[in-house]
Amino acid sequence: MKKSEEKSEEKNVAWAAAECAFAVPLKYGFDYEYTYDKGSDSSCVYIHRFKKAGNYFDLRVLSGAETVTVVAYVDGEYRFPDVRKKYKKAWRAFRVSHLFKKPTQNEVWRFYAEILEEEAKSGALFGILL
Repeated sequence: MKKSEEKSEEKNVAWAAAECAFAVPLKYGFDYEYTYDKGSDSSCVYIHRFKKAGNYFDLRVLSGAETVTVVAYVDGEYRFPDVRKKYKKAWRAFRVSHLFKKPTQNEVWRFYAEILEEEAKSGALFGILL
């Protein structure tokens, strides 16, 4: 198998894992946009952006990391919601369940799908009204 085919297959696995989390904002009328940002230290940040009415939030993943960072742009200002603090009980349960084994990409994205569903119950996703 060629290197390009291996990378393509790896990317497809990552996308399949993330689809469960991406489906949540899409069902609330958000538009999806994908981009990435290369760092000076050869790291790469994959940015999954969900836009609605001039506002957006990003789910940012650092290459090689299993954590996702949320950045929101709402009414002209940036916000950095801390999912760990806001959903402390769910975050702790997820971490404890993976104390002795690293979570898979599917498990990480499933966790974020649950967090997005919980966030949507408030009538907004990170400050963006549904």
